[in-house]
Amino acid sequence: MRLIFITLSLLFIYFSVHSETIKFKIGFLDLKNDIRYSDWGRHPVDIRSNYKKYERPIDGARLGVIDSKKFERITKTEIILDHFRFKDDIELINFLNSVSPDDYSAILLDLNLKAFKDIQTSIKDKNKIIFFNISNSYNSLRVESCLNNLYHTFPSDMMKTDAAAQFLVQKKWNKTLLLRGPLNEDVELSKSFKTSAKKFGV
Repeated sequence: MRLIFITLSLLFIYFSVHSETIKFKIGFLDLKNDIRYSDWGRHPVDIRSNYKKYERPIDGARLGVIDSKKFERITKTEIILDHFRFKDDIELINFLNSVSPDDYSAILLDLNLKAFKDIQTSIKDKNKIIFFNISNSYNSLRVESCLNNLYHTFPSDMMKTDAAAQFLVQKKWNKTLLLRGPLNEDVELSKSFKTSAKKFGV
């Protein structure tokens, strides 16, 4: 999250030569009842372990704004972070299809896969705004739903399984047994690992 704000801060330096003082507005969008942040959204394996569920990343965004204060002084730019939490996908879509997002130079998206698929057209239509996926790892968002103004700062499943396969190769553990759970996310992750395994010779 901090890297996002450092990158955006470099843009402030460019914009500052065109204006004495500017406001750089960043929106943060998430859903109130996102199952990923509830006990019901935890994987059965995680429920039986001491795994701690990730907290929502909005606090990281706020910390990024605090870390960017020195860039505000250098560039004479005021960084504004507005947090919008929607009760459902419909409310989210209505917001993106309105003129409200036009006030923002960048929008951070903390959304599940279904919500991302629902707003693809809205993101594409708002082509003057840079969108960041900050919490979703599905490979399909990077391949099937690739958009010019959507950037991914969260590691994809393929990045994770590539790293696992490279670790196995480095350890010379080239023969593996893949056990897969019954959930859709298990199926997607196993497909990703099979691709990574073939790529690196595991």
